[in-house]
Amino acid sequence: MDVTRTPSKVRKGMRWALLLLALTIFLSAATAGLSFLEPALPTFDRSAMVVDAVQQGTLVREISGSGTLVPVDITWITAEVGGQVLEVSVEPGIEVTADTVLLKLRDPQLERAVREAERNVESAKADLARFELQQESMQLDLKVAIANARANFEEAREEAEIDEAMVRRGLKSPRQWRFSKSRAERNRMTFEVQIERATNSVKTQRIQHTEKEDAVARAEDRLEERREQQAALIVKAGTEGILQQLGSTGGGLEVGQRVAQGAVVAIISNPKQLKAVLSVSQVQARDVVVGQPATIDTRSGIVAGRVSRIDPAVQNDRVTVEVELLGELPKGARPDLSVEGLIEVARLDDVLHVRKPVYSQDNGRLEVFRLDSDGETATRTMVEFGRGTVHSIEVVAGLKEGDQLVVSDTTRWKTFDQVRLK
Repeated sequence: MDVTRTPSKVRKGMRWALLLLALTIFLSAATAGLSFLEPALPTFDRSAMVVDAVQQGTLVREISGSGTLVPVDITWITAEVGGQVLEVSVEPGIEVTADTVLLKLRDPQLERAVREAERNVESAKADLARFELQQESMQLDLKVAIANARANFEEAREEAEIDEAMVRRGLKSPRQWRFSKSRAERNRMTFEVQIERATNSVKTQRIQHTEKEDAVARAEDRLEERREQQAALIVKAGTEGILQQLGSTGGGLEVGQRVAQGAVVAIISNPKQLKAVLSVSQVQARDVVVGQPATIDTRSGIVAGRVSRIDPAVQNDRVTVEVELLGELPKGARPDLSVEGLIEVARLDDVLHVRKPVYSQDNGRLEVFRLDSDGETATRTMVEFGRGTVHSIEVVAGLKEGDQLVVSDTTRWKTFDQVRLK
């Protein structure tokens, strides 16, 4: 049996079909249109970025190093004699003069040695005095012997002369005259021997006297040496300056501590004459030569300087460079003060340069983001760099004067070739 449809239901179905067809066509057209649109650029905060412009001009190549101020003149005070610390009179940091007492030592063995040396001097002097008395007595004996020999000789000579006269008169025999003449000759020889003996005795006495005097002098020298050693138990600065440290390690000295002979007991420096000792990377140190200008930042002022010495050895990939300070030292400059130094190694005239981008290296290539003409978008650009300084680097290719680029860290943009900065 056929069912008759009403015209209103047919028309309603057609409208829904047309509506669905129109919606389908609209969605297809919208999808096609969106496929031709470019994706939106990622946007980043420009205030969080560091942007610098490429400049044309002189680029001063500098290398940096950190270090400390070190005295030019350092005096090491050593103990001339060993001893036990009896008193510590000063503390590091004070200003001292040549007569400032640093510490006092005590050595009982040295005290005994001084007393023994004093006794030796007295003994040597007594020995000299005894010898002089003995020599005086011996000289008197020699004088008596010479006088007796002379008297005997004169007596025998006169007797021989008388016998000679009596022989001529026939009063005595020639034999008696010969006997008296012989006795006179013997007495003459004895007299001459006594004179020679006295002369030799005087020479011998002079030599012995000199030896005794030398013994006294040696004993006195030894005593003086011992007394000087005893005086050295009071350790003085011996120079003007600032007491930098006590003890060989800077740990100070304590009462009762034993100090060995020759041990370092103090270090004194001249605070008015300082130099900077910098530690520089061995790679950068290749360009450093003696005489190059430098600037030293003491945190309280900048001081001009000049490279005075380069250590030939490398330690832990670092090279020690000494800088002579030419300008006036600022207030607060003192030994061991931490400083930063810049050494000018070269000047590059009429070159393109820019602030060093993060991760850039001398004579290397790096992709950076350069700002476009609109000043809002930045595009990835390959740049070739040349020689660099502490803060700037030479641009060899890829940029021109006036170009602006992002020099801060852009590693989070590594997946983008272009970004927007706002």
